[in-house]
Amino acid sequence: NIEFYPHQVEVVRRVLEDPIGRYLLADEVGLGKTVEAGTILRQYLLDEPNGRAVVIVPKYLLEQWNQELENKFYLSHFADRVQLVSISEINQVSRNANIGFLIVDEAHHVAAMAKSSDRAQKQCFEICQSLAHKTKDLLLLSALPVLGHEQDFLTMLHLLDPTTYRLDDLVNFKEQVQNRQEIGRALLDFRSGAKPVVLKPKLA
Repeated sequence: NIEFYPHQVEVVRRVLEDPIGRYLLADEVGLGKTVEAGTILRQYLLDEPNGRAVVIVPKYLLEQWNQELENKFYLSHFADRVQLVSISEINQVSRNANIGFLIVDEAHHVAAMAKSSDRAQKQCFEICQSLAHKTKDLLLLSALPVLGHEQDFLTMLHLLDPTTYRLDDLVNFKEQVQNRQEIGRALLDFRSGAKPVVLKPKLA
């Protein structure tokens, strides 16, 4: 039921071949993050006959995810091994549940809750954080650009790897982003046909 695009095949291959299946899928809107995540989820369920998965999505996307998971990936074949819940109803997921795979769509919404003054939102983030750090495989889906949203981006990376990306390390993270921008700008000039007069200062 799916016609794959090459970039989707590459994403799925990379995640499935990695023994550490913790990724942020950051394709832009409309490039098929849901298909990528659904494909990886189905393969997880096939590989782990007793594995359980939870998919957390914004409430307005709940029905769309429900239809896509069934129509494209036949998840009803896996009985009740997949729990689909909205972010606002995340407390329905037992913190003690033995979850092997977690997917969070629009993960920047969850990340923004970390600094919220609303107690209910803060609690939603804390539950998601607990689940994310406990589960073996984790996919976060977000098209949020890093520039101008460093705090939320750092929080998403913290969900993936709390040791490397600490929530209290925003200053250092912003510096890393700035450094990578400069490297990225330099690398843009390394292309076929570039003149030596351009390449020499960039190499330096």
